[in-house]
Amino acid sequence: MININKGYNPELMRKCKTLSDYASLIEKVREYEDYCSVEEAIKLASEYCIANNILKEFLEKNLSEVVNMLTAEFDMDKALEVARWEGKEEGIEEGKMEVQNYILELIEQGLSREEIKKKIEETKTLSEQ
Repeated sequence: MININKGYNPELMRKCKTLSDYASLIEKVREYEDYCSVEEAIKLASEYCIANNILKEFLEKNLSEVVNMLTAEFDMDKALEVARWEGKEEGIEEGKMEVQNYILELIEQGLSREEIKKKIEETKTLSEQ
C-alpha cells in the first residue's frame, strides 16, 4: 500500500503530476471540511484547484461526477469512523457487564467485601500480564 497523501512519497508525486494534483485536491477538501459540510468542502476545494490550475481541465469537465464520487468516499470514511467508535463503546459496556456479573458471582459465593476486592485485584493483575 502506498500513501498518496500530500507530503508522502515525494518521488512518486514528482513523477506523476496527476497523482500529486489529486493529493492536493484531497488535502484542500480536508482543510475546508473543518469549516463546512463535506459536499461544500469538495465544491470549494474543486473551485480552488481550478483557479490554481490543479486538475483544472478534468474538474471543469467532470465536476459533478467528482463531487458525487468524493462525497460518497468521504461519507464512507465517516461511516467507518462512527462504526469503530460505536464498536469501542459497545466493548466498554460489555466489559462493565462482565465485571458486574463477576462481582455478583462472588457475592453469591458468600465472599466478604475484602475477599471480593482481593479477587478483583488478582483479576486485574492477570489481565495486565
